[in-house]
Order: sequence, then structure tokens, then C-alpha cells
Amino acid sequence: MANLPIQDTETDTTITFQAADPAGDSFENDGSISLSIVGPATGFTVSVANGRDCDFGVHPPFDIVVPVASTTASSPRFSTFRFNDASGRVSITYSPSAVGIQIAAVRRHVLLVDPV
Repeated sequence: MANLPIQDTETDTTITFQAADPAGDSFENDGSISLSIVGPATGFTVSVANGRDCDFGVHPPFDIVVPVASTTASSPRFSTFRFNDASGRVSITYSPSAVGIQIAAVRRHVLLVDPV
């Protein structure tokens, strides 16, 4: 499983994608990380593993489905409680394969403003 480096939207002016690893990828998650994905127009799925079971049993993985004719997708930020494994990492896999998929893990900064 390959390591996805975290890119920061405050300091990195351009997102750099890397080829998806056929064995899957993982990244360190602090709760502000989302994925940016580019791939073939044939349709594919990026599956994000749950890091732990909940009180009600096993959660299915969170799937980001990119339909046929689409080539890009992005994810929401990943909750550390649900998605982090014991080492603080999130694991992802690809189906039907990783061929042609490019991916980036991006730290999104959100500015919250109180209503006036």
C-alpha cells in the first residue's frame, strides 16, 4: 500500500496527482483531509475503508462512485473517528482496477464565520 502525501491548500498552489497503487493507498488523516480524483471515463469506484466498527456492527466502506463518462471526483473530509485505523491512517482501494486513476490527498482549510 502506497503513502499519499498530504498537500495543503494554503501552501500548495497546484494539486499534484500521483498514480493510484494497485494494492491500494493510505494517508494520515487529521479530519481535514479530502481526496481529489481523476480517472478514465469508463467508470470506477474508490472505496474508503472504515477504521473501526461501530456499536451496531460493521460499517460498509464509503464508496466514491465515478460514473461512466465522468473523469473527476472529490470526497468530503474524512472523520477521524470513523475512518482512521489504529495508526491514524485511512486506507483506500480501487475497483475494477487502479489503472488510469490519479489521486491526491488534500488538506482543506475551512474558514468558519459567525453570523452577524
